[in-house]
Amino acid sequence: VWALESLGNIGMGNEKAISVLVQILDKPQNEYSHKLAAKSLGKIVTSNKDIYLVVQALRHYKLDSEDYDLIWNCAQNMPYLDFYQAWHHS
Repeated sequence: VWALESLGNIGMGNEKAISVLVQILDKPQNEYSHKLAAKSLGKIVTSNKDIYLVVQALRHYKLDSEDYDLIWNCAQNMPYLDFYQAWHHS
């Protein structure tokens, strides 16, 4: 758990940290780890490529408030067509 929080604090733009958090987001061990991963990703994703991966991971999960906040952040920071493709395509 503390590792997830640490990644959110130090992982700004770090592809490895983002990749680990996206994997946790996509296949969480528990709901708490999913929430922490979503919160951390909201702090550190910067590139369209990373945002695209986050949106793809979220589309398969039952969304909660952290997820909606993260999706809203992603939608505001990428072109609509990219967001649409990430959400609707595999």
